[in-house]
This record gives sequence, C-alpha cells and structure tokens, in this order.
Amino acid sequence: MLAIEVEYLMGRAVASDRTDRARAEWPPHPQRLFSALVATHFGAEFGADSEAALRWLEKLPPPAIAADENPAQRDVRPHFVPVNDIVADASKTRRGEERVESQSLRGSRAKQPRFFPAVVPSPPTCTFIWEDVDVPKAHRDALARLLNEMTYLGHSSSPVRACLVDHAPSAVWRPNDTGDEAMNVPGEGRFDRLCAVHALRLHNASVEIPRGRFQRYDAKLRGARSVFGWHRVLAISSGPLPGVALGLEAMIPVMRRLRDALLSLLGYDIPEVLSGHAADGPAVRPHLAFAPLAHVETKYADGSVKGFAFILPRDATTEEVQRLDAALDALTEVRLGRQGLLTLEPVSSRGGLAALRFEHRYSRWSRVWRSVTPVVLDRHPKGTLTEEKIIAKACERIGLPAPRVRYLGNVSRVRGAPESLSYATACRKVEETGAMVPTALRNRCWRHVELIFDEPVRGPVLIGAGRFFGFGLLMAVDDGAA
Repeated sequence: MLAIEVEYLMGRAVASDRTDRARAEWPPHPQRLFSALVATHFGAEFGADSEAALRWLEKLPPPAIAADENPAQRDVRPHFVPVNDIVADASKTRRGEERVESQSLRGSRAKQPRFFPAVVPSPPTCTFIWEDVDVPKAHRDALARLLNEMTYLGHSSSPVRACLVDHAPSAVWRPNDTGDEAMNVPGEGRFDRLCAVHALRLHNASVEIPRGRFQRYDAKLRGARSVFGWHRVLAISSGPLPGVALGLEAMIPVMRRLRDALLSLLGYDIPEVLSGHAADGPAVRPHLAFAPLAHVETKYADGSVKGFAFILPRDATTEEVQRLDAALDALTEVRLGRQGLLTLEPVSSRGGLAALRFEHRYSRWSRVWRSVTPVVLDRHPKGTLTEEKIIAKACERIGLPAPRVRYLGNVSRVRGAPESLSYATACRKVEETGAMVPTALRNRCWRHVELIFDEPVRGPVLIGAGRFFGFGLLMAVDDGAA
C-alpha cells in the first residue's frame, strides 16, 4: 500500500474548484496533489531519483481518498483586486538603470473579483490511498523527501504537513465509473505536460494548465441518492434583447432551443443518454436533463435566469460524459429567434453568483427540499390517486424513498420563484403562437411543493413529467430552516 497523509496546519483548506471559483474543492483532487509534488521537485531542485518517482506515481491507478465527507463551509466574499499595471515604455536613468513607466494611472484600473473559498474539515487531514501497490524502496524514499518539502496544497494560505503513512483510515471516496463526482487525476505523461506548460508560462503568464484526465468517484453510501449525478453549469454572459424578460416562467421555448443547439454540437450517432431518444422512440432510461438556474432565495431575488445546468444520470459512462463535456465547451450561443441571441460562458468566470452554485443549492444531502420550478404531475388526480401520492411516486421514480409532502400549492416557498399558474399560462401562450411545446407539459397540473424525507437524500432532485426540461427542480434546505 501507498498512503499519503496531508494535514492542514491552519485547520482549513483553501482551494477553488476549477468549474466554480467561488466554491471550494473538496476533497482535494489527486491531480492537485501531483502538481504540488512536481512544483516541490523543481523548487527544491531534487534530482533524477525524484523525477523517476513522480513518473512512476503518474502511472498508478487513481487513489481512494479518506477525508471529512461534510466539512464546514466558510462564507465566500469577493475581494476586488486591481489588475497589474500595463507597461507602456522603458527608458534609461542617468546611471543606466532601466526605468519602467506605467500606462495606467491610480484609480483607472479595472478591479477584478477574486475568491478564496475554504472548507474546515474535521479532522483537518486528507489521505490519498493506493491499495495493493508495491512501492520500490527508491521511489518510497524519494516520495518521502518530496512530501517533507511540500509546504501547501491549494492556496498558499493553507499550509500543510505531508508524509507517508503505514496505516490509512477507511476510504470515503473510491474510484467508480458510475460515481456522481468527477475529480481530476494524473495520468501517464502528466509530468511532461506540466513541464511544457511551465516553459510556456515563462513567456506568456496567461497560459492555462490543461485539466487533463478525470475520474468519477463515489462516496460511501449514507442514504438514498437521486438517479441524477454529474452536472455542469454554463452562465449567461449576455442577451437576449434589451427589455426582453428572461424569467423562469418564460423558459419553455428557451429550453427547447437550448437543447437543439446542444444536439447540433453533439453530431451524429448520439447516445440515448444524451439525446433522450432510443431507436424505437423516446428513451426509457434516465437521460440528460436541462435546468434553468435563477436568482432566487436571496433578499432581492427576482426569478431572473442566470445560467443553465446540464445534468446526467449517475450511470452515464465516462465516454458519454466526455462527449457532453466537449459539446458544452463549444456551446457559446443560443439563438432565440425574435428575442435575440443568448451567449453563454463557463461558470468559472461568474463564480460569485449564488444562483450558479449548483453543488450547494441542488446537489447535496438534505432532508428538506422545496421546488424552484413547479412539479408537472404526470397523472391527473382521481379518486384515491391524490396529488401527494403522484408526487411520492415521482420521487421513487428517480431512486428516492417516498417523502412526506409538507406543502402543496400554487406559490413556491422559495423566495423569488414564480407561482405555478404563471407557467401554465406561459405554456398556453406558447401553444397559441404555433410553437412546439414538449408533450410532457401539455394539459398538466403544475404544483409547487415542499418535501421532507426521513433521512437526508442526495440531489439533484428533479421530479415530475417535466424533469428533463428543468421543471420539478427542487432546492435543498437546511433542516433548521424547515
């Protein structure tokens, strides 16, 4: 066995998630550890033995990870930092020294927001575990020297102590191709790639380190999980036309055009899990779902849409996830006809918006869930078939136990979310224009809900007939707020 223990000496881990810089990365990804070791290797000027150990380490399978599964989260506030001066001219002084004059004047530089998200794990340790691995003594000694010199993992404000250990705690996260958490991991050739990027950054500091490989992980089961898992978020950067409202209740035609734009980028022979269609008709298995992410639940919430989440079932294969990820990289605009053009960008550049923090709002453990968009009942209540029973069955359909329906009505208990009647009215207006409305949304009952489960369940929770079009999207609520 090879086990590397990392202890956060300040009791906190400061590192930004690459997909959302306002969210902390936890647990630290194996690739982050490898990058820190490579940086230590060059910083300490270690020799060939150290390089050989790192090249051996990058070829190992992804490790298991032992760490606090639910660490405390520190509140994130943006810090506005002025950008560096733009050098305009360089001249010589009397002594022949170079003098640099800046083009920027004080107060004229645009300030850019920076985020320093952190978690407070208990205990403040994380252990990377490679089981059933025989470690050559030379590599073990070299890794021990590297870890002894490694000073931080993530941001420099979270110093660490790292070492090899003979006995590791029980793993919490294990590699699993059907897991619902994706982590970046090193692979063969990663050492050379990091060296090449470092050489490029000497001439151009804006060069980004490529994400590289990723591996899906699954945490120890502690309760029921939704069939939905992997997700990615794109933020709206501009559009549509000025004066055109882009509220949640207006999402029916937008979601269809968003889906069409994505399918065009996926090309031919699209898997059922991405297209939602099988060879002989609509897909039977869970497939890709789209969800609008709106400004809700805050003091000034108005229900305006700030971005979109693309959500896959947990049993999607790595190849299917990678194909969708590549298409989303190319999805930069959606044409809305007379309403204009909607442009999209990766969420990392809009990480400060609470509306786009999907992991915190929609994809965590909670007992209490409230609807942001109304649930579209897939059957009409009749006799003993009550609305509560239909909703309970909808939860079971996505792998969750039957909940207690604490609230059922027209008004959402999420601040800023439109009432359910506004969606039904919008659906009728779309039909009157002759535009296509998904069959699942036609002539249905729309209801806002608050659900309580006996034990915490893991989201995302999308239920009802419209769950693949962003309806029936439920938000996790802290138990104390229920």
